[in-house]
Amino acid sequence: MMYVRYELWVAVALLADFTLASSDREQVLENNGSKESHADEDHGGVHLVQWNFDHVEVPLTITLAVLLVGVAKLGFHKVKWLSSRVPESALIIVVGTALGSISVSKGTIFISFDETTFFLYLLPPIILESAYSLYDRVFSNNLGTILLYAVVGSLLNFGLIGGSLYGVCAAGACGSFAPTIWQCLAFSALISAVDPVAVLAIFQEIHVNNKLYFLVFGESLLNDAVTVVLYNMMVAFMALDVIPASQVVLGVFSFFTISLGGLVIGIIIGMLSAFMTKFTRHVRVVEPLTILGMAYLSYIMAELFHWSGIIGIIGCGLVQCEYAFGNISRKSNITVKYFIKVLSMTSESIIFFSLGQTMWDNEMVWNSGFILLTLVFCFIFRCFSVTLLTNISNMNRIIKINMEEQFIMAYGGLRGAVAYALVIQLRTGNEELDRLFITCTLAVVFATVFIQGLTIKPFVNFFRIRKQETQKPTMCDEVNRRVIDFMMAGIEEVTGQKGGNYLRVKLEYYDEKYLKRWLQRNPETREAHMMALFEEIALKDHREHIYDIAKAPLEIEGACLIKRVCTLERAISVDCGELELEPKRYEAYRPIKGNFSTDDLRKLWRNNPSISMHLPYDKNLTQDDDQDLAVQLRQRKNLYMEVKKRHSSMSRQSAIDEVPDEEEDEGGIVMKFEPTIKEESEVDGPSETMALMMPTDDSLGQSEGPDVFESKI
Repeated sequence: MMYVRYELWVAVALLADFTLASSDREQVLENNGSKESHADEDHGGVHLVQWNFDHVEVPLTITLAVLLVGVAKLGFHKVKWLSSRVPESALIIVVGTALGSISVSKGTIFISFDETTFFLYLLPPIILESAYSLYDRVFSNNLGTILLYAVVGSLLNFGLIGGSLYGVCAAGACGSFAPTIWQCLAFSALISAVDPVAVLAIFQEIHVNNKLYFLVFGESLLNDAVTVVLYNMMVAFMALDVIPASQVVLGVFSFFTISLGGLVIGIIIGMLSAFMTKFTRHVRVVEPLTILGMAYLSYIMAELFHWSGIIGIIGCGLVQCEYAFGNISRKSNITVKYFIKVLSMTSESIIFFSLGQTMWDNEMVWNSGFILLTLVFCFIFRCFSVTLLTNISNMNRIIKINMEEQFIMAYGGLRGAVAYALVIQLRTGNEELDRLFITCTLAVVFATVFIQGLTIKPFVNFFRIRKQETQKPTMCDEVNRRVIDFMMAGIEEVTGQKGGNYLRVKLEYYDEKYLKRWLQRNPETREAHMMALFEEIALKDHREHIYDIAKAPLEIEGACLIKRVCTLERAISVDCGELELEPKRYEAYRPIKGNFSTDDLRKLWRNNPSISMHLPYDKNLTQDDDQDLAVQLRQRKNLYMEVKKRHSSMSRQSAIDEVPDEEEDEGGIVMKFEPTIKEESEVDGPSETMALMMPTDDSLGQSEGPDVFESKI
């Protein structure tokens, strides 16, 4: 009883100590105006438990927000009828809005949206992950059309939307608001551009074909230079009473410096990262750090000179896909791929989550006429520019863009967080007008994400837009495409009308002759890689042929003439000693049904069966590809158990009878073997099969290996 009382007194004392610590944590120190809630001087001693929320408020808030979004995404994808109709970005905005209402009622803000945080920390992972996906031939084939939409289309929308808004405001359609032409054009510069974050979130869910996806998504990425130039020009013109012609000329030239400057920085840093990974064979652990760190460096360096960081990181990502990924190990490649996808998903979730909270901003200014006209102008002029530029592009395109695809391109021109991040830093000198621009931008963003995002998938199904192909191209398709490339390049050379095919072949020639030799550890031409794949196919066909021969005696009725009995692994091995040195998985030699896809062949080529065993542990992952000890030991154990099981089964079920003397052959003693086939359960490969090899000049007693059993003759 005394012991229980003592424990109760200790609990009461600890609770009182915790209460005192919580009540005293708001004391303020007059040291540079800062507040230290966790200082021991404020509490008069040491405490076992202390409430220290101010110290961990920011990381705890971000962590809880990300986990909450993750739980919402899990539940969203579990409900199939909801996830098949509602875009994921709309769900995250709803979650942010709901949580924002709770935080506003408590007088706090859960996560605040800041333009610096958005452009320097949240946007780069999304663009880098998108840049890796642009490493596709469909994107390069449609690059001219994409640039036409990104540059000319952005200029058209900028001029038409800005001019129309200024006209209707001057006519009095928006009430007392009368912005200047430069203020309308500055707002038009940020609201007319298609947003890459919103397009990526929507178009990846509807799974349209690659051509349509790259046309819209590529435009949203590459129009960044035009948007930045126009926005900065209009902001500068607002501060000038008289605009000299020199400023207009400088604004035109700034487009080339912003776009080409960012691209050059990205290409240089991408090549530097490839050169660095050329020497990372003995320190594999730094490969993902080098790839991701150099990519982010290209974005920061471009922003340092006030150039386009988006174009810079796109150029760096494409160069890394071409050169750096050929130097790193397979596991480093997987690490980069999954890490950047997780980081991109997290950044995208935080962006839409923060946008949902902005709904509760009490300082918004609402003007129904201005907001409604902005929505109408954005949609109408988007349709006009897409139709006009598509007709121009179809003049030189072999595969035309039809009317249904044009409608999806126009309807998929979504606006998102980039426009909001630009408008919150816009200062026109009229605070009420600034608030109206922010309110109008949020209205456009929510309208495009919810209305167009919810209805674009039914439109895709209604117009029967071709979806993305799930089947990978076969090796026959790859070979035919390569032959057509060379043939078309030769035709262009003979006729003297050099076009894209001739340029592509020339670029590949100089790339394989110079750049890959400088930037890659073991450069390999595409032709050599293809020959290596065909060699592996031939070897696999040879093994399967031996596999079929080894099974053939089991289907022969009556007596069979044999000299040795061995397992399936012995039959498919060229050298009998390879069984102990090179553990082989049975699945690697099973016949593959259907056509070979390119991914199957590349995976087959990478999976080299010559694996070293029991390598020492190395923290720098020196021999990363040969260091899967757990997998190798498990394969070794399964191999041993399979061989042991087959031998015991053969010794029980096989019968070897004596053959009359007149049936002797000069090749040696002939035995009569009548096998009994019995299905066994699979251990780590196919069901039991006894492989039989024909007699040789060696005697039975000279056969070596654990697969030979003794018999009475």
